[in-house]
Amino acid sequence: MRCLTNHDLVWLNTTVTGGLQDYDYFAVEGAVAGQFLYGVNNNTLLVAATSYQRVMMALPFTRGNRRTGFAAMAWFLAVNGWQLTGDTASLVSALALLENHSTSAAAVLGSVVEPVTSGHNLSVSGMRQVAAWCMKRHEQVLKILADKD
Repeated sequence: MRCLTNHDLVWLNTTVTGGLQDYDYFAVEGAVAGQFLYGVNNNTLLVAATSYQRVMMALPFTRGNRRTGFAAMAWFLAVNGWQLTGDTASLVSALALLENHSTSAAAVLGSVVEPVTSGHNLSVSGMRQVAAWCMKRHEQVLKILADKD
């Protein structure tokens, strides 16, 4: 599995907010660690959901945590063979469920993802290229999250 680094997460935040935000290095480290579920890191949906939840628990940035968490989760899914396919409302609802820990994380994502089609091989693409692809596909979700961020 491909995972984001601390630097990648800071870059995502800078990109979704339009500028460098103050951040807590140790909170960034904690959020990135959400990609490493020791003993179960072969379950891509669970790791992706946990990654979003860890950003939301750590709140490492002064602005843009929801958008950063969503972009990180979308990137993680894309490079590991999955893509978010739900409509904007479904994706925003799924994120709220993940934030509230009210339903199984993998079950929440299972309703809004599907395997990446054979025409896309994102697993070999660069981090920023895949992130830009994800952010463009989900531009409306990011706009809605900006209001809550």
